[in-house]
Amino acid sequence: MKIFISHSSSQKPLIRELRKLMPEHINAWIDEERLLIGDVIEQRLESAIKKESDYLLLFIDHASVASRWVEKEIEWILEQERTLDRIFLLPIVIDSKAWENLQPATLRTRKYLKLEDYTETGAKNLAQRITSELFALICRDMHSLRNPATSTKASVIERTDQILIQIATAIRQIVFNHRQANPISVKELIFSLSDKAELNYNREDFEALMRKIVQNDLIPGLVFDGFELYVQEEHYKWKGSIAQSAKQTIARAAAARIKTGHKIALDAGSTTDELARILCARITNKSLFNLSVVTTSISAANIFIKTATKLGYGDENSGLKLFVTGGRVRTNTLAIVDENHDQPLNLSEILKSLGEVDFSFVGVNGIHPSNGLTTHSNVETKNKQCLMEHARKRIILGDSSKLGIIEEACFATFNDDIILFMDQPATANPMFDTLLACHSDKVVVIK
Repeated sequence: MKIFISHSSSQKPLIRELRKLMPEHINAWIDEERLLIGDVIEQRLESAIKKESDYLLLFIDHASVASRWVEKEIEWILEQERTLDRIFLLPIVIDSKAWENLQPATLRTRKYLKLEDYTETGAKNLAQRITSELFALICRDMHSLRNPATSTKASVIERTDQILIQIATAIRQIVFNHRQANPISVKELIFSLSDKAELNYNREDFEALMRKIVQNDLIPGLVFDGFELYVQEEHYKWKGSIAQSAKQTIARAAAARIKTGHKIALDAGSTTDELARILCARITNKSLFNLSVVTTSISAANIFIKTATKLGYGDENSGLKLFVTGGRVRTNTLAIVDENHDQPLNLSEILKSLGEVDFSFVGVNGIHPSNGLTTHSNVETKNKQCLMEHARKRIILGDSSKLGIIEEACFATFNDDIILFMDQPATANPMFDTLLACHSDKVVVIK
């Protein structure tokens, strides 16, 4: 039996000890022993998980929950579970608080094993329980193989839909950084897709696949002309799934700036939605009071409204004042904009009535050292600039997946009085190095 052990570096002594305590026929894949000089790390790890392992043990502590590498490993293993249609990821909880923050949240519904303490007895008991659980899983999986479920037409259709969604997700991840200025060719995408999904496509198969994906609207915002593909604009339906862990980390850093009595302005976007959720958690646990929020986001407003309703807040003295602008809702981004593409309807008036807000938190679609901070549509540029104009501190929230993307509308440059909150890319990125070299005073790297 081959198992892959996913863990933070701080747990290496524990991992070494557990391996000694488990039977020899359990072959454990540990990065420090299997990675060789010159290996392309991401490709080697993905191959080890998908092609060389029967199960993955995920050791969960604060460091692993925050790790970009562990995030990638979870993504790969969940893809493998869907492919094999069986359990592959086995959670081992080291830190209960870290378990509560593990993403995706659906993992927290699984049965897990827990390390009681770091004593020799604690490690021995955990090793025995892991061995026992692995044996039980093998028995169950063997029974399923010998007694396969009878396929119905409905189950076959459902499985086909699931596969189509998985392939659409893979295409979305590959195409994400390609905009109109740098489209990806069909040939290049087929090559990348075949490598990522381990399937071979010819041109005819790919075109049939794309027709199905477009017909089912699985990648809204994608432009495909038969020769090239690019993302016209990130769509709210799916952009929150890109770099989710990084967005949560950036949102936590932003939330740390906000104190009781502050007035803040929130732009529309998946990272500002994460910020709204964190603030609502603080409002709920009574660590944040008297917050005034101005937002152009339907989704962020809804997050605050749900919290206020749950807490039974009335209109007066609720501890939360929420202001939203009036205008047209862009259904792809859930932002409220002015129909005439001029000054956002009553946004400026609301902000003026509050006086300067303490912080404006603005989302971004493209980050480039020379081209600055960009978005797809000028109608949202007006919102962003208005939010920043009436704030003492202007913070741009942008994860590293946006690095190098240049959209049509620039709403700020690094010469402006702004600060960019950004995570560090998981792999070496020359443009990130250039960004820090040129604008280190404007970039806060969140780790």
